[in-house]
Amino acid sequence: MVRNWREQVEQLEHEGNFDIAVFLLEKIIQEHPDEMDAYIIKEYNASRNLH
Repeated sequence: MVRNWREQVEQLEHEGNFDIAVFLLEKIIQEHPDEMDAYIIKEYNASRNLH
């Protein structure tokens, strides 16, 4: 990827593009199942949206 995926997710969330951020996280998880940070960020964001 051109930029670090974490930076991309952060920027997307900052811009309010949550659906795109989730899509990117799911793509990272699919392509790199050992990337635990993507799982953690996705679950954290999901739990934040429940409140």
